[in-house]
Amino acid sequence: MKSVGRTLGYLSIFGFAVVTAAVYALHGLRSSSSVATFIFGTFIPFCVALILFLCGVWLTRQEFDDSNVAKVGFWCAAGVIVTCAIVALMMLYQLSEGVVLSNRDIVFVGGMTSGALVGFLVGVYDVQRRTTETRLATERERTARLNQQLRVLNRVLRHDVRNRSNVILGYADLLTEDDADVEEHARIIKRTALDLASLGDNARRIEHLLSDSEQTIVDLRTLVEQEVTTVRSEHPEARVEIDYGEAGSVQANQLLGVAVNNLLENAIVHNPTERPRVRVTLDLRGDRVFLRVADDGPGIPHDELSVFRSGRETQLTHASGIGLWLVNWIIDDSDGTVDLEERTPRGTMVRVSLPVAEADGADASRLVRG
Repeated sequence: MKSVGRTLGYLSIFGFAVVTAAVYALHGLRSSSSVATFIFGTFIPFCVALILFLCGVWLTRQEFDDSNVAKVGFWCAAGVIVTCAIVALMMLYQLSEGVVLSNRDIVFVGGMTSGALVGFLVGVYDVQRRTTETRLATERERTARLNQQLRVLNRVLRHDVRNRSNVILGYADLLTEDDADVEEHARIIKRTALDLASLGDNARRIEHLLSDSEQTIVDLRTLVEQEVTTVRSEHPEARVEIDYGEAGSVQANQLLGVAVNNLLENAIVHNPTERPRVRVTLDLRGDRVFLRVADDGPGIPHDELSVFRSGRETQLTHASGIGLWLVNWIIDDSDGTVDLEERTPRGTMVRVSLPVAEADGADASRLVRG
């Protein structure tokens, strides 16, 4: 259904074109003037009105949104007002000099036609200029974001790979010595190697995020249930509770499942208790779906919180891994927000807000997990 603004925009353009063309046609039929007067007083202005009508037809085939069509119609009306005002001032001046124009109505109609056409051209130029500026601003923002992602990825990878490699090398040296804790050292080496593998997986996911930010519609409840099932199987010692209210489909980045999985994993692996507890809730409020992940751990360190609060990383404040950065970027690319709250007496709650998808249905087939 077309909006009121679009309808008014088309009415302004086609209305001026049709009315002025009809006036010129009637004037030409009734006038018995010379051929020159007919050409310059009727035929050429009629062609100008026809051009304005064709411009309106061209506008209907452009991918302008309702507000831009309304803006072009506004410029047409503004052009008519300005031109008619100028014509009226000229007539008043000539009248003050004792000169009385014949066919003053036709002169006014001519002013309307030319003003509407000039207004149309100005309106189209203004819309295209603003559209170009918006597109360039979006590209600049995307470029700045990509640069930040590449800087963070490079810095975090160098930091984490170096640290974990040092751990592996150190404990590998201990294995060559006469040490009774061979089993413990081997366990640490294995865990660190798994951390490196996980780091590589996250790096691959960020590469996917950088190369393709296409969105898809997905049933958030089904997605969260899948990730909860996965986490429960990988961490049987953890207690993952769910509380699902009404939740609709969301249009999000294809890596949304990775973001949810990272939040659940982070709530478990950083909890030193024997049985970490995580509570996942979903509820729908208006046009937003809220996902909350609450834990009873020690809380997220200050350096980790900087990922969400400032959205940037410095040499001094450095997130320990790329998992939280990945979550932040995926949610941001899904037109969502991420907030953190400290729980009493201990723990952290991560609150994710995502917009409800405009289209009906859900499709999880295009989600990327690897």
